This record gives sequence, C-alpha cells and structure tokens, in this order.
Amino acid sequence: MPQAVLARQPILDRKKKTFAYELLFRSIETKKWDGEKATAEVITNSIESIGLNNITGNKPAFINFTAKLIKDGIPDLLPSKKVYLEILENQKIDQILLEKLREYKKLKYKIILDDFIFKKDLIELVELADIIKIDFLTTKNNERKQIKKK
Repeated sequence: MPQAVLARQPILDRKKKTFAYELLFRSIETKKWDGEKATAEVITNSIESIGLNNITGNKPAFINFTAKLIKDGIPDLLPSKKVYLEILENQKIDQILLEKLREYKKLKYKIILDDFIFKKDLIELVELADIIKIDFLTTKNNERKQIKKK
C-alpha cells in the first residue's frame, strides 16, 4: 500500500476566520495518484481511524468527489451536517449526476463547486450549488461577475 498523508487546508470566511477545512489526501510517492482512491482513503482515515471531529475541530469538512463516487453513493457513508460534497472542476456533468446531487441536497448535504468556470450548459449545476469556489488566477473579472449573477 502506498504511503500517503492527510492534510487539512483551512477555508476562511469573509472575516478571515476558519469556516471549514478541505481534507486532502496525497501520496508521498512519485507515482500518479488516483483521485477516487484518494477520496476513499480520506473517508476511511478521517472517519474510522482518526475521527472527523479530531481533524476538523467540529468544523465542516470539504471533501473532493468525482462524479463516479457521487453516483456510487459514497457520500451516504458521511454525516450530512459535517461533510460538504466538493465537485471537482474536471467532471463530466450529466443528468444522472445532477439527479444524485438533488437527492443529496434533500438529505441536507451542501454542494460545493471547485475552481468553477461558468458555461451555459452548467446552469442546473449552479442552481444546486451552495458554494462556488472560483480560481481568481485563472478567471477574468468579467467572468467572476457573470458567476456572481448566477
């Protein structure tokens, strides 16, 4: 089994107070790391081994999910009040994924869009999102304004 590290990256609110932590799991080896495997490892290590509250200090945890992990029902293993489902920017958005996300919204999960770039065909996804993370280094001011309007 490859060696890996679990990291938590603080997510700050407007007052620069820690609102939540993004949980990241990375290989310390040089091989390419499988994102789905990494998320599964975050879940296993944070919930079963360490304890989510010990990692996040009772703050929410943002965990990256691929479309496949969402469709496979992996979030069902996690408490909706503590875990925010972060949808990665490179995922194929289809009706099956959107329906699954609607189900999770009904169960009180928060939906986060990561490094989001607005496209008209993603309006349904935007409407489901509770938080949209925008990469200010890769977006222009007019693009950020367009996202804010949505």
